[in-house]
Amino acid sequence: MISGLMGGGAVLAGSFVASRIARRSENSKQAGAILANMLIAEAVKILVIVLLLWLSFKVYTDHIVLMALFSSLAAAAILSGTAVYALNSESEKQG
Repeated sequence: MISGLMGGGAVLAGSFVASRIARRSENSKQAGAILANMLIAEAVKILVIVLLLWLSFKVYTDHIVLMALFSSLAAAAILSGTAVYALNSESEKQG
C-alpha cells in the first residue's frame, strides 16, 4: 500500500507543482511566453517525480513493492493526462 501511495503521490505532487508554474502565463497573450512556461512546468514536473521516486527508493529500500509502485505511477500519469484532455475538450466546447 505504501508503494502505491509513493508512486501515485509522486505524479500528483509533480502535477501540482507544474500546474502552479504553468498558471504564471494564464493572462498572457504571447504564445512564446505560454510555451516557455509550459515547457518549464513539464521539466519541473519530471524533476519532482524523479526526486520523489529517488527519495522513496532511498528511504523505503526494504519495503518497496516494485509492481505496486510502477503500476500506481503509470495509473496516475494516465489519469493525469486524461484529466487534462477532458478539461481542454470542455473549454473548447464552451468557447
